[in-house]
Amino acid sequence: MSGYNSELQSLPSNLDFNTNSESTISVFRCEKCGTVFQNKGGEKKCLLCNHDSLVEEQITVSDERLYIIPFIKSQKEAIFNYKKAVFWNPFVPMFFKKKSTIMNIKKIYLPSYFLEVHVDGNVSFFAGDKSKVKKNGEKVFETKRYDVLLSTNFDYFPFFVSTYSKLPEELFELVCEVKNPILQEYDDSLIKDVSVVQSDIENVDVAAMIREKVNKHCLSTIRKGIKHQLKKVQQNDLQIHSNSIKKVLCPVYLLTISYRGHDYYYLMNGENGRDYAQICFGKIEIAIFSLFLVIIISLISYLIVMYL
Repeated sequence: MSGYNSELQSLPSNLDFNTNSESTISVFRCEKCGTVFQNKGGEKKCLLCNHDSLVEEQITVSDERLYIIPFIKSQKEAIFNYKKAVFWNPFVPMFFKKKSTIMNIKKIYLPSYFLEVHVDGNVSFFAGDKSKVKKNGEKVFETKRYDVLLSTNFDYFPFFVSTYSKLPEELFELVCEVKNPILQEYDDSLIKDVSVVQSDIENVDVAAMIREKVNKHCLSTIRKGIKHQLKKVQQNDLQIHSNSIKKVLCPVYLLTISYRGHDYYYLMNGENGRDYAQICFGKIEIAIFSLFLVIIISLISYLIVMYL
């Protein structure tokens, strides 16, 4: 898109909080997936991949103002919700339902930014409508073209952006997209038994993610107001201004299931219980269920023929 404003206006492109002080903390690094975390929960395995090859080391972090969303939901509730999502589904492989799998649900904090932004500016579209017309005695399609210029000026809804790359961003958004979270000033007492994942995305890349997310959503919203069949962006001059930016630790219950060469995740928001389970369907389970249905239908048909 030509004319795209590549820099946030009131937010530095690298999300620099201008913090000069630093401190050293002890962390564990997983040698398999590279996840780095403060092992407040006394974990013996990696929080993400469950690998047991952990290396203890020291890292330097900036002493930035930090917020935290306390856990309200219990691990029992997370286990109950996960079972509800998979246990009675006949197509889900038994591996997902095993007690040894379920008991790997971990209570962790994930790093993120919580933002409120304002968007204004203009977007010009090439718009068009197709209609049938007669030419030389034949009906053909003709497109009427229009130039559409729209202005926008609104506050974009508050949203979270994860700064941990090893979980799919869309999965994080599904459970952590909360408009009115309970934000508290960071307190060590809130994480005394909860492991904390460290950020692994550079601030400049986080800023790019924010621009892409906001820009994509705004263009989608604007397009809905254009009453034409074709809507192609010609010039995008949207300006994105930050109203508020906070570094926040999000409470999450995480379960990683490694099954036949693929990783599947269950995530539950530790504040409000919003959750999502990635699952797969097993070929054997589908075959067994299909055979069961065939037997039941055949039995019912037999009874109908015999007694009616």
